[in-house]
Amino acid sequence: MKKQQSSKLAGFLAVQLVTCAAFGASWLVLAPAQAERVTEVVTGEIKFSPPKIERQKPLVIKPLYDDPEVVSDEELAAVLIQVQPQFPADNLRPNHVEHALRTWHVDAEFQDPSVMSGADMRDLLLDHGRFLLSWGPDVAPLLEDRPTGVYVRWGHDRGASVHHDHTLACLSEAGVPLDQPVRSPGRPNCAKKLGEGG
Repeated sequence: MKKQQSSKLAGFLAVQLVTCAAFGASWLVLAPAQAERVTEVVTGEIKFSPPKIERQKPLVIKPLYDDPEVVSDEELAAVLIQVQPQFPADNLRPNHVEHALRTWHVDAEFQDPSVMSGADMRDLLLDHGRFLLSWGPDVAPLLEDRPTGVYVRWGHDRGASVHHDHTLACLSEAGVPLDQPVRSPGRPNCAKKLGEGG
C-alpha cells in the first residue's frame, strides 16, 4: 500500500516537474513583448512605457489647393459663420468642442465674445476645473487619473468624449503642443504636461 502511494506521489511530482519545465521553456522562447503581456495578465498590472515623441508641436499639413471655382470666398464665409463654436455654457459636450477645435485651431479668436476661442475649447478638454464649470460635480469627470497617466473618459455617458482617442487626435490636429498643461481631478493645481506619461 505504501509502495503504491509512493509510486502515485512520484508520478504526480513527475507530472508537476514536466509541467513546470514546459512552462519555463515556453517562457524562455517568448518574445519580450509576449513575455510582458503574459506578466500583465498574470499579475493584473499593466506596464506602461511612454513612447518617445520626437517633436513638441504637431506637424501642420497645409491645403494643396485654393480654387475659387470649387468654393468661392463668399461661399466659404457663409459656411464658416454657421460653424462658429457658439455653444451653451452648461453641459458643453466634449465631442462638439473636439470637432470645433479641429476645425478652427487652438489659436482661433473671434470678435464675438459669445463664440469660444481655440484656447477656451482646449481648456475645456484639458482643465478639470473648466469642465466642472460646465457640467457641475454630479457628472463624472472627462479626465481620470490612472497609474499610467491621465485617461479621457469616452462613450455615450453624459460629459464623455464619444470616440476613443478622439480628444488626443483633435488636440494634436489643432496644434496643441506636448508641453500644454493638463489639470486632471487629482492634480488641479499641479498640472502634468500633455506629453508626459504616468
